[in-house]
Amino acid sequence: MPVNGSYLSCEALYMRTLRSLIVLIVANIATFVLDSAWAGPPFVTDDPEPVEHQHWEVNYALTKSWREGEASAGIPSIDINYGIVPNVQLVSAQ
Repeated sequence: MPVNGSYLSCEALYMRTLRSLIVLIVANIATFVLDSAWAGPPFVTDDPEPVEHQHWEVNYALTKSWREGEASAGIPSIDINYGIVPNVQLVSAQ
């Protein structure tokens, strides 16, 4: 394998491979150790139970209010959920 116009010796190639392997092992260990250290507070949601796998859930709402001599209505809101995989849902809310 040419490096700067010359070939690496077997010893140099071995050392280079060993260094790469050590870096990879340290990175993997750090990922598993630090993964729990970066945990945040519990996720807060208004939908406590995900949609079943390969099922849809569509929620819609209108708001309106009447007072003496007045009336108002809010635009419709819609929330569409799909169970993409078990215990995971895709959400589109407007």
